[in-house]
Amino acid sequence: MHAIGRRGARVEACQRVAQRIPSKSKPHGHRGRRIRRRVRAGHHRRRDRADRRRNRRRVRRRGRQQHPQGSRASVRGAWRDADRRVQRILRHGVVGCRIRHRCRSRDAATRAFAASRRDRDHRGHRDARAACRSPPGRRAQGHSAARRTSHRRSREQRLSADAAFVRLLRAALDGSGAAVQVHLVALLAGAALSLAFAPFNLWPLAIVAPAVLFSLWGSAAPTRGDSPAQPASSVRAASPGRAASLGFAFGCGTFAAGTYWLYVSIHGFGKAPLWLALALMLGLVALMACYSALLGYVAARFFPQQGAVRWLIALPAGWVLLEWVRGWFLSGFGWLSLGYSQTGTWLAGWAPLGGVYTISLILVVMAGALAFWWTECESKAADASTVASKNSLVGSVIALLLLPWLAGLALGRIEWTRASGAPVGVAIVQGAIPQDQKWLAENRDNSLRRYRDLTLSALGTPLIVWPEAAAPELANNIVPYLGDLARAAEASGSSLLLGLIRAEPAESGDRPRYFNSILAFEKEITWYDKHHLVPFGEFFPVPEAVRRWMRLMNLPYSDFSRGAAMQPPLQVGGLALSASICYEDAYASSQIASVRSSTVLVNVTNDAWFGRSTARHQHLQISQMRAIEAQRYLVRAANDGISAVIGPRGDFVARAPEFQQAVLRSAIVPRTGASPYLRFGNVPLLILLVIALSAAVLRRVRP
Repeated sequence: MHAIGRRGARVEACQRVAQRIPSKSKPHGHRGRRIRRRVRAGHHRRRDRADRRRNRRRVRRRGRQQHPQGSRASVRGAWRDADRRVQRILRHGVVGCRIRHRCRSRDAATRAFAASRRDRDHRGHRDARAACRSPPGRRAQGHSAARRTSHRRSREQRLSADAAFVRLLRAALDGSGAAVQVHLVALLAGAALSLAFAPFNLWPLAIVAPAVLFSLWGSAAPTRGDSPAQPASSVRAASPGRAASLGFAFGCGTFAAGTYWLYVSIHGFGKAPLWLALALMLGLVALMACYSALLGYVAARFFPQQGAVRWLIALPAGWVLLEWVRGWFLSGFGWLSLGYSQTGTWLAGWAPLGGVYTISLILVVMAGALAFWWTECESKAADASTVASKNSLVGSVIALLLLPWLAGLALGRIEWTRASGAPVGVAIVQGAIPQDQKWLAENRDNSLRRYRDLTLSALGTPLIVWPEAAAPELANNIVPYLGDLARAAEASGSSLLLGLIRAEPAESGDRPRYFNSILAFEKEITWYDKHHLVPFGEFFPVPEAVRRWMRLMNLPYSDFSRGAAMQPPLQVGGLALSASICYEDAYASSQIASVRSSTVLVNVTNDAWFGRSTARHQHLQISQMRAIEAQRYLVRAANDGISAVIGPRGDFVARAPEFQQAVLRSAIVPRTGASPYLRFGNVPLLILLVIALSAAVLRRVRP
């Protein structure tokens, strides 16, 4: 130390340290490294200050958006709170703040749950001790107190469950709920829509359920920079993909709950395998759900602004157009059209004027008005200066909800048709033969005997009607049986209208052609052949080459021939009967020409294919709508129900009990004339919808 001195010792120490430092830092030395660290630290501090200033500017801008007309003190308080949040984020980071918030919320929830359990256990032990310590004479009071406590707890649990559902619905409508929650609400709303139809007849759901779907379409999750105080006309709706998925969930709920009976028909009576029945039913449900998904996508893609044009023009017009397309596209499935739910309300008065789709349009406009009111109230909830505008909006919504009902009441009093003759007696034969026993060979004679006995008991009635395919045999094979009935009816002054299956020889020597027909026995035998066949039940929707291959391979399948699209009314007993078989009465537009020149409507059906499901009630409701549109009597004959005679205003003149053999007797009055719907059909409504959509699109693209 003394030889080299202290300075030399420090130099040697530095040299030894330098030998242990990696080579890449040697050229700079210790002082250079310290300088570089200081420069880097200064750079980080400057960057942090810049981030802090940028975040403050962003928060202040958001505060100005949230309080556009607030006082200076409220804005200053919002800035102060925002600065605290920014400082907390800068101190812990975004991820750290989220973790601390979740941990704090989880700890609070855990403490609340533990406290509730302690309180519940304490109450239970206290009631039990009171019951055990009480004298024998008063022990029953202790038990009753315990029961009251348990009832109170169950009531509190029910209220908490209801509150949870309300919170779920509100979160979904506000757009703040998770994607699964929002889609669950759409699914439940669609399932609730099926309750608007028969036999439940909760018709207000036909307005509320679409309104919930429209509100979900308009409740996009808030994005960065959006302000909750923005007017509804400037807030963008859900994205096209989200709107399509919500519409698909809504449609799946509607048709899964409303047409579940397809599984009963395919698997229970069609004897198809379980997997095939489920696949066919779910395939149809998914296909029907695509219509509401398409509507949601188009509305979000071309009408994202949440104004009156979207709610009151675009969505209602699109909904009704897709209902109309669903009624004929891919052979059509007009079941569960929205207007059918109003056969027992004042809105039914619109049916003779514009048909079932006009009622659907009115309902969807009401639903759009409700959704518009909801979104406007949510967007203006924090702004006290919009009280007058909200009051005017409420008045407009109430007017849109009330005026169509009053107009429907007035239209329902108009007589569009007039009576053209005296009342005519009619007898409907309901054999009530179970579907799984009808076509068994050992039951053939019993079935024919039952229909013969019921028909003979109804002789003397001017018109006797059988249901669809009543006899379990081809009409060609029971000619003597039918001849005896025809002679007995002619002798008693009755006319027969029988639902039978008949065969005609093919022109090219191929297999015979089979028809599902209604045969009218008068001086001459005339018939009506079914035109709208049931896919997979009465025909296989594949090309003719595939059907020939299936015949060569001896594969079983139904292959009925289709009747002509335009067939004249059947002339029976002085009546002109517009006939339809099975679910053909769901195709109103295809029957207009026949109904226009008829005096009475007749529908023969076999709803035994659907068991004890809701299908028979829904089908009866469709028949009611056809009678209201044409303002004519409708005679409905079903194998095991529901046979009925429906009046010109949709009321039941007579109705047979279900699943019982019976002869339903009533009287009908022939009527002539044509309602506006019979004159013009759906053409005026379609023109109106196209004009409305065109105007909405032009308003959207106008600079």
